[in-house]
Amino acid sequence: GNCYGAIAGINETNAILKDCTVKKLTMQIRGVYSAASTSSADEKEKSATHAGGIAGKNEKDATIEGCSLKDNKDSSLTAEYGMLGGVTGFNKGTVTMSGSSITKAVMNAKVTPKAYDTEADQMAEKARAKGLKEDSTYVEWKTSAQVEDLKYQGGSKVSADCLKIRMTRNGNIGGITAYNGTTGELAECVSGNWFLVNKSDAIGVGTGGIIGMNESEKNLSKLVNGAFVGRQLSEAKTNRFAGGIIGNQNNSTSKDWTIDTCINFGTVYCFHSHYSGGIIGQWTGTGGNIQNCQNYGNLQTTYSASW
Repeated sequence: GNCYGAIAGINETNAILKDCTVKKLTMQIRGVYSAASTSSADEKEKSATHAGGIAGKNEKDATIEGCSLKDNKDSSLTAEYGMLGGVTGFNKGTVTMSGSSITKAVMNAKVTPKAYDTEADQMAEKARAKGLKEDSTYVEWKTSAQVEDLKYQGGSKVSADCLKIRMTRNGNIGGITAYNGTTGELAECVSGNWFLVNKSDAIGVGTGGIIGMNESEKNLSKLVNGAFVGRQLSEAKTNRFAGGIIGNQNNSTSKDWTIDTCINFGTVYCFHSHYSGGIIGQWTGTGGNIQNCQNYGNLQTTYSASW
């Protein structure tokens, strides 16, 4: 499909995008998405539009390094269909030290380690030192509302003063990448003061604060999400999901991957659905390990059923 990005539509094989900054962005994409839940990674790539705040698609052996979106409340990335990511829509290469404009500050922050601290404890303290933290209260229920119009209990709208990333019809959405292909690799990335929502009713799409859907054989490490992550359905369905780091872990080609030292602060809110996960919304793939990860974010669902 077509590719759209604020810096590059496609970051081609062996190319490097380095130290690019997008201060303000308005992206409105119609897009296409015809993949099914049973489609392979190649089929999903071919059947979708790819859009991102830095590059629409990051090809195999391509690199996005040190690129950021300023946490600007006047910026918005919106697509009706396809793959929509804060940094890149579809990733087959390497994305490192990218995402929010506070990414480098978080990763390079100096904290005084305590005797009992793990690496994950220190990563969480670095993020807190640069202003990331969990929401202090829950989201109030309101019938027939749009998620972006909901409010925290006794407070402001969940989307207030945030950079906004929205999928309005059908597709994958992620704070860093909507879809991480089998060769995709992410490390030291941060989603900041952002609001994400996916309004797809489909079962085979991912919604995540860092990665919407992950099919990578590569390890993932030092990923931090500070964004509100929402999944909104038009009617109640139990088998839909969203995750603070990964929406859907769906690797089918390798069982030796590891997710390490990842931290979620963002509220994960599923409107009319179950499966709200701090690290992963749904794990349907083969093997793998999650280690040294922490969730501080509130997890809410609004699906109800008679038992």
